[in-house]
Amino acid sequence: MEEDKLAIITGGAGFLGSHLSELLIKKKWKVIIFDNFSDFYDPSIKWRNAVELENIGVKIVKGDILNGNFFSKLLKKTINNSSVSPIIFHLAAQPGVSFCETHSKEAQRVNVRGTFNVLKAIIENNYPKMIFASSSCAFGESEYIPIDEKHPKNPISVYGKSKLAGEEIILDFKEKYPDFNFTIIRPFSAVGIRQRPDMAIHNFIKKIILGEKIRIYGDGESTRDWTHVKDIVNGFYLASKNDKLKDEIFNIGFGKNLSLNYTIKVIANTLQKEAIVEYINKNRFEIKHSCADINFAKERIGYKPKYQFFDAITEMITCQKKK
Repeated sequence: MEEDKLAIITGGAGFLGSHLSELLIKKKWKVIIFDNFSDFYDPSIKWRNAVELENIGVKIVKGDILNGNFFSKLLKKTINNSSVSPIIFHLAAQPGVSFCETHSKEAQRVNVRGTFNVLKAIIENNYPKMIFASSSCAFGESEYIPIDEKHPKNPISVYGKSKLAGEEIILDFKEKYPDFNFTIIRPFSAVGIRQRPDMAIHNFIKKIILGEKIRIYGDGESTRDWTHVKDIVNGFYLASKNDKLKDEIFNIGFGKNLSLNYTIKVIANTLQKEAIVEYINKNRFEIKHSCADINFAKERIGYKPKYQFFDAITEMITCQKKK
């Protein structure tokens, strides 16, 4: 029964984590979020998410995955006080493709060392299942579209390399500890309310509302597989729900890509405002095209997107106007 399910979500107060927490609570899970409330962006945003989650029954624990002993003790205490083994949703990371390029040591420290610490804690505490949030950035530039799980992985950004390194550490642990059970999720371009301020869609909406210039790398014909955050976290939930699932990797996206030019046009039309766009030289760490092949996720876990890109845009605009 779902009432017997227990989740520990690292990075649970963030964009994806808060939506996943909300979904699991609706499914009658018990949820503990573990977050360091870093100052990568305004910590009050995540604290606001945390308070809202606490009000619906989520337990909040402030802590850092870089402190592996602290996380291991939390896991041990949780297991000792529960009749069921928790599922670990490891979402905590140093995000931001551009930020990671200029703070590569921090990206490696959090995304690689932090993931190692979470894995070590899992092994120390009798192998609870782990679901890891990787990224479509692990693929790098697409060799073909749509991108399936077997697509070559040649990340071009520090962020993508750090997430791929996280995947590789998980596979290494699996070789050493065969009883360890994992699922890797590669989300594609999540959009929706509570999106981080540095993310593209949030930035586009804000700048169009304020009449400010949007700077786009390249000619604007780069494409992204914008996927509603509710669909993304549903992918995590479906992977956790399937007890027969063992050691799988899934691409979770919408399955359709839209150009940045078209995306900005849709947002501007919805706002009934003009978008001011400046095209600047393409940087070396921005991929040209991205689109998920979601057939494997459909087949194995019954994943099927329910929401359109326009749904997310409308919700985000409504939320932005209330501020």
